Amino acid sequence: MPTMIGDVTEARTRMQLLLDGRPERWAVLTVNPAAEARAIYERAGRKHIASTKTSRSWPGMHIMLFNRRTETSATVDALDPP
Repeated sequence: MPTMIGDVTEARTRMQLLLDGRPERWAVLTVNPAAEARAIYERAGRKHIASTKTSRSWPGMHIMLFNRRTETSATVDALDPP
């Protein structure tokens, strides 16, 4: 059974394990805005850049972005090629 991510350090560690070895500069994730993980990702520096709403029966999701090269949040204006 998965464990709950309890703090920002643990969230960063888990995200780094998932992305380790990937060449992409930017990482994008979607998260339910009502989930506890949403606040943890934000505290870890992920930037909310958009929201989705695909149907009335599904919750809207927040799309979050971060710059993997600096491990800091990025703004939409900073979406320049490497």
